[in-house]
Amino acid sequence: MLYRSRQFRFDWKLTLLVVLFLPVTLKLGFWQLDREQEKRQIMALYDIRQGAEPVPLEELDTGDDLQYIPVLFEGTVLVDRIFLLDNRIYQGTVGYEVIQPVVTPNGEIVFLNRGWIAQGLYRDQLPDISALAKTRLYRGTVHVPVGKPVVLSGDLMSSGWPKVIQVEDVGEMARVAGITGKLFPYSVRIEDGVAGALTRYWPVINLGPDMHRGYAVQWFAMSLMLVLIFIYYSTRGKSSEDDQHENTR
Repeated sequence: MLYRSRQFRFDWKLTLLVVLFLPVTLKLGFWQLDREQEKRQIMALYDIRQGAEPVPLEELDTGDDLQYIPVLFEGTVLVDRIFLLDNRIYQGTVGYEVIQPVVTPNGEIVFLNRGWIAQGLYRDQLPDISALAKTRLYRGTVHVPVGKPVVLSGDLMSSGWPKVIQVEDVGEMARVAGITGKLFPYSVRIEDGVAGALTRYWPVINLGPDMHRGYAVQWFAMSLMLVLIFIYYSTRGKSSEDDQHENTR
């Protein structure tokens, strides 16, 4: 008669696998949960600030957190200094974001992001960009870059104007444009309905909070699988025939 007895069997390879990978899967799961909460906080901040009245640009304290603050300012646009932020994709089409410097009455320089425009038929064919009125009142939202941008080219700026750029760096853009004076440290994304606005497509977040929760569930499921595999293979039953075979060696 065969029977199976259960006892713990130490398998150093299996143990090493679990010791190495279980902390990693757990850490990644909790990291995804942290990202979920971070994204929810960003969306809540955006909703709150976009519901507020626009603030005159000169009243802002640049030492504060200005992300998503709605602003308004009057200024004179420098029509011959156009920057094209490269590799912007809208509905599957590659294009640029059009950014132009505006000088306010008190001499402050603000880089106004007018929105997205499609790339020309060929790479070296730059799009035809409609001109902005020389002086007007502008409304928009302060954009504070988060993280390090991905650069797809070794050249950060092209020669000539309009100038194709890979990174939005207002300090470097002001220097290249030959503009001196007080510089607002962030770009302002134009509000919908303002004359000169192009296609506005700036998602608050690229990946929704629910996606991060889904990824967290997957990592935790992998952690549980590692534990179950370890328990199963470490406590597998051994038949009486196996015992007899080992005893006769």
